[in-house]
Amino acid sequence: MALHPICTSSEEINRVLNSKEIKEFNMEMKRVLDIEDMSYVVELEKSPRDQEGYVIENKLASTIPDFSLYKVKRIVFYTENITRYINSSFSRIYNTQVFEKVIEVTICCILLHELVHVQQIKQKKLTKKIYDREAKKPYEKRTYEIAADLVIAEIMNHTDKFTVKVCELFTTRKCATNEDVEILIKTFNSNMEK
Repeated sequence: MALHPICTSSEEINRVLNSKEIKEFNMEMKRVLDIEDMSYVVELEKSPRDQEGYVIENKLASTIPDFSLYKVKRIVFYTENITRYINSSFSRIYNTQVFEKVIEVTICCILLHELVHVQQIKQKKLTKKIYDREAKKPYEKRTYEIAADLVIAEIMNHTDKFTVKVCELFTTRKCATNEDVEILIKTFNSNMEK
């Protein structure tokens, strides 16, 4: 018998982004990254568009800086892109509870990635000059993107094995294989037994 894939939706992503758990995670990570003094607006949009109006499909979120003041204007989460990313990267998961936890952890990874950019701006490790120079490189070779993923790995490595595995897949931009799914299910069940 074939298993039907489990999918999420933009509405579900909106709900999770606005959940108490994500808000608490946000506050804790701001404390850990020492950016509690940085204020910005958080917005949800469906998808970003380029200058010609075409959808940019691979961008999950953006930190919009004000480089002149070393501040952040806003962080934008692109709900349709996040939905597509999760549905395609974790399409082999057939357990609803595991998939729901994957959604939450993935959103934490995306949020933490953007918060690291806030920290980089505050610490002047991401300036207009650096941004302009790095923008010429492919996304995965930009030093501030690499650094953000390393911080995710460092912080999330102190959590449970399930979270570590989801974060590993996120930071390496890999889709979950059958083996990864089995690890996720096993570690999820192990966490539930505790």
